[in-house]
Amino acid sequence: MEQNGSEVPIFETDEERNYFTVVLPTHQKFQTKKESPQPKQRKSYFEVKALILSTLEEKNDLSTPELAYLMGYSKVTDTISRAVKELITEGKITYLDSKKIRGKKIHLI
Repeated sequence: MEQNGSEVPIFETDEERNYFTVVLPTHQKFQTKKESPQPKQRKSYFEVKALILSTLEEKNDLSTPELAYLMGYSKVTDTISRAVKELITEGKITYLDSKKIRGKKIHLI
């Protein structure tokens, strides 16, 4: 252990010496720091709307699921759906093909 740079073993026992335990520390090269996951911060409705617009500026002509994914969501949430509808009403975005029921692409105006 000394040759490969590992720490020395730790020997533990009770006073009567009924047992002993040996702790072999892991070499520092193999230790990984476990980072605690950061809790996701909920975005406000206005932040979601702004994120939709900025995402569409970067990559235009996206379906709603593609848009949600690029925004960091695993699915289209109610907030995203509501924000998309409001942005359409405001005339900031539109659907490319209004006749198509599924897989409509959203386009920035």
